[in-house]
Amino acid sequence: MLLLRVRDTYTGHRYTTAESVVAADPERYVVLDEPALDANGRPLPPDTTPAPAEATATEAAESIEAHEEAM
Repeated sequence: MLLLRVRDTYTGHRYTTAESVVAADPERYVVLDEPALDANGRPLPPDTTPAPAEATATEAAESIEAHEEAM
């Protein structure tokens, strides 16, 4: 199982999750170029610090458009 560090476009939170989760809902996640595991091989804790408003607004608009197109 491959673990990735991602940003959830719905919440702006960053966390480590399985690649299969990202593949199941690719519009929801942005894969980050950051380590997903600590030095001991454990998943890094989530970061719930809000993303910059500018980035979140753009991603939210894209997610809404993608959802509307799918309907």
